[in-house]
Amino acid sequence: MKSIFSLVFLSLIFIIQSCDNINKISAGSYPYSEKYIVKMNELELIDRINKFKENNPEYKVPNLEDHRSSHVYRVYFYLTSKNKVFSCWTRPWKDDVCNISVFALDAVRDGIGLGNWKTVNTKDLTKEENKQIKQVFKENILSKLNY
Repeated sequence: MKSIFSLVFLSLIFIIQSCDNINKISAGSYPYSEKYIVKMNELELIDRINKFKENNPEYKVPNLEDHRSSHVYRVYFYLTSKNKVFSCWTRPWKDDVCNISVFALDAVRDGIGLGNWKTVNTKDLTKEENKQIKQVFKENILSKLNY
C-alpha cells in the first residue's frame, strides 16, 4: 500500500514538473489567457474600451466586432504599428455587482485577415514571442485604457 501511494505521488510530481505552464492543469474556459484584474465593474470596463476605440479608431479591427459570447465579452484591438490583432475578453470577477473585473489577453494574429490565431501562454508562440506579445499588449493597450 505504501509503495502504491509513493508511486502515485511521484507520478503526480513528475506530471506537474513536466508542464511548461501550470495553466495546462487549471480549470476554466480560457486556461491559457493572460489575465489582469481591473478595479471596476465589467460594464464600466466595456464602456472605457468603447470610448478608447471611439477616440482611437485605428485600434478597431475591420470586419471584426466586439461582442458578448456566452459568459465573456469579446474585444479585439488592432495595433497598426506591429500589424497585430489582439483577441481579448472581459468578465466580472465573481458577479455583475462586484466592482472587479477580469480583462484577459487570449490570442494574437498577424494582420487583419481571418484565422491563424496564436493562443498566448501555449506552444503556439515561443517563450520569447509570448513575452514580447504580452509586453506590447501592456504598453500599447493596457496602459492606454488608464485603469
